Order: sequence, then C-alpha cells, then structure tokens
Amino acid sequence: MAIVIQMKLVEENPAVTDFRSRLSDCRTSLAGLLWTPWELSDAEAELRASLSINEDLAKASPTVPGYRDNLASGHMNLSDLARGRGGVAEARDGYDRAIALRERLVEEAPELPIDRNYLAYSLRRL
Repeated sequence: MAIVIQMKLVEENPAVTDFRSRLSDCRTSLAGLLWTPWELSDAEAELRASLSINEDLAKASPTVPGYRDNLASGHMNLSDLARGRGGVAEARDGYDRAIALRERLVEEAPELPIDRNYLAYSLRRL
C-alpha cells in the first residue's frame, strides 16, 4: 500500500519535505476512497492527518507556494465533508481559511492564472 511505503520514507528521511508532501497526498487519496456514508469518520481522520502535514510544511517552508496551496486544498476538503454532514459553521470557517491562503498566493504572484483559478473555485464553494 502506497501510504505504508510513504510513511516509512518519511520516518527514514524526516528532513525530505517532498516525502511528507507525498504522504499528505496519499492520505487525501485514501480519504477520497473512504468518502462513503458508512466510512465518513475514517475519511475525516485521513483528511485531518493530511491537513496536519500540510500545516507543518507550510509553516516550515513559508516561501514554497505549493505547500500553502495544498494547505488551502486541505481546508476545502474538510469543509466539503463538514458541509455534507450539516456542519455549516465549521465548513464556512474552513472555506474562509482556504480563501485567505489563496488570496495571498494571488497577491504574491498575480501573473499565475492557476492561483486565480483556484481562488475562484474556493469562492464558489461558499
């Protein structure tokens, strides 16, 4: 299983941020597979684990835009799950966090259309 291999790589190479980022991707992918009515708690746990990794990466490497974008995506994913469960306030909080991160990315590099596209996507979720 990819997640097991990635966890071992992170354990053996804690300074390699790319391995941690890939572990976050694995956890998000697993959450997508678990996103069923009977496994939402497991999906949420994976999304929270992924978000935690992305928070650490964005904090440790604030000049890497991709880590902040991944953090924004993590907030969006958890917000979508919360909204699906009826947690409107929790969802709004996460969407607001994602939007704030993506607004900063656009301010820093307005010439990148992908960041503006992701910001628009985040705003549509409100």
